[in-house]
Amino acid sequence: MQLTYVSDALLHLTKVCFSLTGKRTLLIGGATRFMKKLLRFALVAVLATSALPAFAQTRTWSGGNGNWSDASKWSGSNVPDTAGETASIQFGSGVGIITVDNSYSIGGLDIQFGNTLTIGTGNTLDVGTLNFQGSSFQNGSGNLVASGAATWQTTLLSGNGSTTFNGALTINTPKTGGAVDGRTINTNGATTWSNQANPFVMLNSAVWNNGGTLTRTTASASSFDNLELTGGSTFNNSGTFVKAGADSFTVNGGGLFTNTGTVRADAGTLVFSNYAQSGASAQLVLNGGTVQLSSGSININGGGLSGAGTVSTAVNLAAGTYVGPGSSPGTLNLSSNFNMNSDAEFRLEIAGLTPGTEYDVLNVGGNANVTNANLAVSFLGGFGPAISDAFTFLNVTGTATGMFDSVVLPTGYDGTVSLVNNSYVLTITAVPEPSAIGLVSMLGLGLVARRRRRQS
Repeated sequence: MQLTYVSDALLHLTKVCFSLTGKRTLLIGGATRFMKKLLRFALVAVLATSALPAFAQTRTWSGGNGNWSDASKWSGSNVPDTAGETASIQFGSGVGIITVDNSYSIGGLDIQFGNTLTIGTGNTLDVGTLNFQGSSFQNGSGNLVASGAATWQTTLLSGNGSTTFNGALTINTPKTGGAVDGRTINTNGATTWSNQANPFVMLNSAVWNNGGTLTRTTASASSFDNLELTGGSTFNNSGTFVKAGADSFTVNGGGLFTNTGTVRADAGTLVFSNYAQSGASAQLVLNGGTVQLSSGSININGGGLSGAGTVSTAVNLAAGTYVGPGSSPGTLNLSSNFNMNSDAEFRLEIAGLTPGTEYDVLNVGGNANVTNANLAVSFLGGFGPAISDAFTFLNVTGTATGMFDSVVLPTGYDGTVSLVNNSYVLTITAVPEPSAIGLVSMLGLGLVARRRRRQS
């Protein structure tokens, strides 16, 4: 009996029996019964393996308008509807409107240049990878979910459905800027958003929910490099929003940027027209960059303000919130007024006697009010100050008003805060003494040693 294999690759699998690589024909007639059984087993394994697709199948849209479920519109008359299939909708096949008329879960979607993907109400298109490129569009009341890597280079996402990116996402809209009209965008993975030549516009109550880490970076400054929240649109950050790059990035348009997670300014300037922070874990962190508000004050209504950098607008801390200058330790600069409401907390970290590098410093360019606020002090790196050591931790250019209601230091330490030449100074007045327990223990060890010497 003669068996013909299609390729050397399949034949290679029979090496569990013996090496036959490079030969296309097997002759079983002269083999022993034992070898026949092994060869039959290998043959079954080869046939079973060859029945499975080695790679995801690409189904290409033939062009024009139509429903996703119409097999005649796809190459090979196969509707992409499995995780092993990728849907490709290209410009070369003709611009069209593709209506997703059911729910599907597929391996990937690549849609480009002028085509429109419309997802019907109640339907969800779940894709592994996603590539929106050129002037392609998405609309409809249904939902699009990308679980893997995705690229967003499209012009417009519209409709009152949602588009969710659960994996790594790259946003790069260098020519058009991009727009979201009435749609909800969810970014839950690591998102990199690079520069653009025109504003990125959100309108008609569009919503962007960021629960992952979104890094906004640009190569050069541009007056158009901004996010416009218009028509009641909002950006809600519960993850981490990072401003990187030396340029200025502005969130304007009158819509609200809400932060219940972390907003971090690593470089350049981050400008808000309307910023709201709430929640005990929320943070506005300066990591070398600058933050400012177009008008009014930055109100910290939950969490805190920390880091090293500059806030070039007034800051107001609500009760229960905190300011923590530096990055263990460092200097935080506020260009305008600073107000600490009753029970707001100043967190001061001390690792030595040098201001700004060994202990935290806050410089206020306007007026400062600390009436009934609290000072919480911690020592770092095993540092322990001596009595009379003084730390100038808050410098005020304008008028300094009020005094801290309480000063909390590590156990055994005590200190007082005074206002000297418009600067608040912490002076150490007491340091820990050896504990009574420690003394008793030392005496006890001495008695034991004496008894042992007497016994010897």
